[in-house]
Amino acid sequence: MSSPGWLTAVLLAVLALCTGAVPLGAASPTTESNTPSPVTDAQRLRRLLDEVYRVMDEQYYLPVSRKAFEDFVREYPADKVRTLNERSRKTEDFVHLGAGLLVNRLKHPTDRFTNFVPPKLTKDFKQKAYAAAEDLGLEVRKASGGYEITRVQKHCQARALGLAVGDLLKLIGQTPVEALTQEEVERLLRPEAGSRVRLSGLKAGGKDAFDIELTAESYFRETVRVIPTERDSTLVLKIDHFNQKTGVDFADEIALRGPAAVERLIIDLRDNEGGPPLAAREVLGYFLPPNDPLFAIARKRQRPVLLTAPPQPLRYGGQTLVLVNERTGSAAEVLSGILQAKGIARLIGSKTAGGAYLKGVHDFEDGSMVFMVTSLTFLYDRRVFPADGIVPDSPLPPGVDALRTALSDALPS
Repeated sequence: MSSPGWLTAVLLAVLALCTGAVPLGAASPTTESNTPSPVTDAQRLRRLLDEVYRVMDEQYYLPVSRKAFEDFVREYPADKVRTLNERSRKTEDFVHLGAGLLVNRLKHPTDRFTNFVPPKLTKDFKQKAYAAAEDLGLEVRKASGGYEITRVQKHCQARALGLAVGDLLKLIGQTPVEALTQEEVERLLRPEAGSRVRLSGLKAGGKDAFDIELTAESYFRETVRVIPTERDSTLVLKIDHFNQKTGVDFADEIALRGPAAVERLIIDLRDNEGGPPLAAREVLGYFLPPNDPLFAIARKRQRPVLLTAPPQPLRYGGQTLVLVNERTGSAAEVLSGILQAKGIARLIGSKTAGGAYLKGVHDFEDGSMVFMVTSLTFLYDRRVFPADGIVPDSPLPPGVDALRTALSDALPS
């Protein structure tokens, strides 16, 4: 025989009082135990330190010491890290100082590349590392009636929509630019990402007007430029950095002159600190047959990967000279080292930077990141790129201009 409904309700209520249980269908009372506790500073620091250790243990090119990590955690509690940050004022959030100190503790003492980057600096760091920008891609100078465009980046929207060197900029939005300072105009040409900006003015020559709308968006900067010489048969290409468009820009300059018309190619890699090694691979494809072995990388816990020359639309086979110095590194070092090892180019200048490593970025949820070495780089014959740099074929003493030497017919051995 079933109990009356009221009796069942009473029994359930009594049971709830005795056991702390909540009757089915009843609303749970709001208690402090059901409200998530705020994350403490110590917990935030430990979570980020744990994540940094995990990422470096998985991806850093050398073994990472668990003991070193545990010793660091004991040595740097939250209060100590906060105090250090208040004194140094290095970061806006003290946990990022702790993460940076941990990265320095875990990486190899000779590793000058691996670093922790706080959120405020990640955008600028990536743009520099990948030779990218996020603006309208224009450079200008004061002129009569407005500002003359002196440069239009090759891979930006402005170039695609027809803006060119020599065009006269008169309006940015509804603002006349003639009375503005150089700094004010440059600031207007670097709006927030995603902003739409209308530009108006006159095309070069002053006959035709332009009125276009541009979006501030990310693009790869031009990294290859021609250095004029008095020799028609010599082409000098300065590569400032490497990015995903370097190979295309390199080929365009050779194609414009014509490979057969270039008897001597001089590639200036001085002060080029590198970029993605795959960008160097693209350039090497213009000197070597498809699938020719180039270099290998070996990430932690992965099998080595041999990279070969990609097929390219043109091939250059004339004399090649490469200018290097103590700041030539990363992808620039890979390119010069392989051209030297293959007997394709003669290196002129001073010993390179050393450290032709593969590097990578890992982003954390709070916007910070760690930039780290993820692999050694090996030549096609399994030799490791020298850690202390590549010795040029024609070393030059300090003060001797490498380009002038390369343009002469007397090269030191």
